[in-house]
Amino acid sequence: MQALRARRPEIFQGLIFGIPLGFLQIVLIVLGSDHLGIGGVIIPGLILYLVVAAIAGLRVSYVREHSLAGAGAGCITGLTCAIIVTVALFSIFALAANSSAPGNYPLPSSTIQTIIAVLIFLLNCVGVILAVIGGIVGREIGKRIGNGT
Repeated sequence: MQALRARRPEIFQGLIFGIPLGFLQIVLIVLGSDHLGIGGVIIPGLILYLVVAAIAGLRVSYVREHSLAGAGAGCITGLTCAIIVTVALFSIFALAANSSAPGNYPLPSSTIQTIIAVLIFLLNCVGVILAVIGGIVGREIGKRIGNGT
């Protein structure tokens, strides 16, 4: 782990921030969707992608001078979070589909599952893009703070 931290700090910072972000997103989705609705969960979730990746980019700027280090940290943060969220939500939906009785839905359950899968994929793509942007912004902020300008 120390070798990864020394040679590739953007990967290390991305994992350090991406794993907790993934679990935080799951908690936000599971607990918040009942009280806030799905729309009240999506916007804060996407903002978290941006802010947490900016922090990862800021931290990597203290160690690495490479211009794309912040983007790398943001990308790893976003991808790690997206993988955790996708696996967890698909597991939750699979368990819910197997345990619940068939309901009176206007669409077949396979169509609903496909729509949910596409939405999760698209939201994670937007989240990763925001994470890369956040990493770039965080690195630029860190570079300015480090230079004293």
